[in-house]
Amino acid sequence: MFEDLLRTPISSEQDYRLSILNTLLRTPHRDVAPYIPLFQHVHENDPLFFGHLSAWYFDNGAVHDLKQLFVAFMVTSKFSDEYRDSGLSMLQKMPP
Repeated sequence: MFEDLLRTPISSEQDYRLSILNTLLRTPHRDVAPYIPLFQHVHENDPLFFGHLSAWYFDNGAVHDLKQLFVAFMVTSKFSDEYRDSGLSMLQKMPP
């Protein structure tokens, strides 16, 4: 589903990030499995953007399933302790 996005050479940082945002805005509910490779790619290659994106999406995103996926990636992040703490904070704010 996102193979083209992951394989396309990055022409600019803004184009890459905008394409990720556009992808998230078109997400159907309950179908997050195709997003896992995209999340892994962004988290590994641009962890600072991923942290900002997860916080933004948690506050502004509409798809609960993607919020859960962001929380899962943040809580298990190897990038920093702050990412794991942020993920736990988001998790506490989620409804049961």
